[in-house]
Amino acid sequence: MNAHTKPLAWLIIAMLLGGCPSATTTPKTNAPNSNAQPGSGSGSPTAATGRLPSAFRRTDPRAHLAPGATRFDLYVMSKCPFGTRVENTLAELVKVLPEHLDLRVDYITTKTASGFSALHGPDELSGNKIELCVMKRYPLPRTFMPFLRCQNRDFRQVPHNWKDCARSSNMDIARIETCLASEADTLLAASLQRAKDAGARGSPTMVIGGRPYSGKRTRRAFLRAICDAVTGRKPRACSELGALVPLRVTVLGDKRCTKCRTGYELRRLRSAFAKVVVRHVDYASSEGKKLYKDLGLKLLPAVILAADAPKTDGYDAFKRWLTAAGGRYTMRVWNAKWDPTAEICDNGKDDTGNGKVDCADATCAKKVICRKLMPRHLTMFMRSRCPYCNRAIKQLAPAIKRMGRKLRFEVHFVARQRDPNGQLRSMYGPADLDEAKRRLCAARLLGRSHARRMRLLRYMTCRADNYREDVWKPCARKSRLPVKRVARCAAGKRGEKLLERDAAIGHKLEINGTPTFLINNRYKVSGGIASKVERELCKRNKTLPGC
Repeated sequence: MNAHTKPLAWLIIAMLLGGCPSATTTPKTNAPNSNAQPGSGSGSPTAATGRLPSAFRRTDPRAHLAPGATRFDLYVMSKCPFGTRVENTLAELVKVLPEHLDLRVDYITTKTASGFSALHGPDELSGNKIELCVMKRYPLPRTFMPFLRCQNRDFRQVPHNWKDCARSSNMDIARIETCLASEADTLLAASLQRAKDAGARGSPTMVIGGRPYSGKRTRRAFLRAICDAVTGRKPRACSELGALVPLRVTVLGDKRCTKCRTGYELRRLRSAFAKVVVRHVDYASSEGKKLYKDLGLKLLPAVILAADAPKTDGYDAFKRWLTAAGGRYTMRVWNAKWDPTAEICDNGKDDTGNGKVDCADATCAKKVICRKLMPRHLTMFMRSRCPYCNRAIKQLAPAIKRMGRKLRFEVHFVARQRDPNGQLRSMYGPADLDEAKRRLCAARLLGRSHARRMRLLRYMTCRADNYREDVWKPCARKSRLPVKRVARCAAGKRGEKLLERDAAIGHKLEINGTPTFLINNRYKVSGGIASKVERELCKRNKTLPGC
């Protein structure tokens, strides 16, 4: 064979063994082999190896894909635990869908004046570059995914664990280091732009078959989404899925309940199951009453899953949140507090048929709406170290002073029930309770005089500027409080008893969030928006100064 016929012969061999080279790429004699392992060389085939010259080996990393393969774009951060979990799951699917999963990984970073920055710091930035170089040198998912999975075993060690992972994945460290020295910034800039074009801000962001994906991140859920997006012949792995069984959900509510919401629970279900079909049933209907009775329910709203829930995608991971009841499954609803069989205390009707309307019914006795009406009265439930409480007290102080003696202003403190050691607890720690005792002791020592109560208000507004600190005496002296007597009271049994009695008030009224306000001893306003509290106070007390 002469020199002019050799290239034609090698081209024929290449077409027989692997297909034609890309029509848009002119083969070069020393073109790199992206699929080769470290140490592989190039040259003419020999009788012993049958290898092709590198000029005729495939350089397209997607040449192995079947027609209609699903493109999966994954945008992550190398030290993000949520992103690494998705990568680990996809590593399993790469093995079973080698020809039908076109996996592409890009990194979410930020361009700065001096270069780049990453959410989890410089180590993550280095990790992003290393992983991009690995994928540059070893572009097949079945080759680079074992490396990513190795790093993800301890993502906190990224990028320091990359060489060990490269060795365990049979990669040439020198080739990756060459890329890091010459191409890493360029690769990162291109990856950043692709993530930006996709609108990826959080890790992981996923696009499957050109459509954003926000479903469950399990092997089965990913497999179904990938199989659904395959436009050609479905791979064998898709046959294991079978037909998708939708999760059928019934929400049992009561139209009379204005606060019976299940949005949180339904969002959880939609994020956990591949397909959710929801229907709403009202308690007043015959079906609603039957469901309520058959399932032994006590409070509404209720989220009820159909009997075939175990056949749905996502059930195994979610079943710990479910309770079997009456052949179905119920999900715990965090704000299920409505008793549909009880008297509604403010609708002017006899809901129970016992001849007693609203607050006259014994079941309404402990409700806030049935408390004794006390005009021109404002009660605040707070925690002394709650930032919203301190902001609210500072903003409300001018209005309270303006209304003067016409307004009765009181403060109560919220504490949790006793711990196993018999002590009251606070979400802000013991210092919160210590400050509450000081304020209660001061109120007890000052008495009911309006002028003296204004001293306590002055103290609280002063402490609002440094509520995180334990330094309280300067504000106490500035407000003319009896410092020594307050300290002695707060440190002793009297302070503990005062706090016990005071915390019991909020507990009885089921007040946990702070700040919470009671207007006229009856109407509740939650949240620290002072303008809203003042507006509601004036709405129900139009004769107060400034209203």
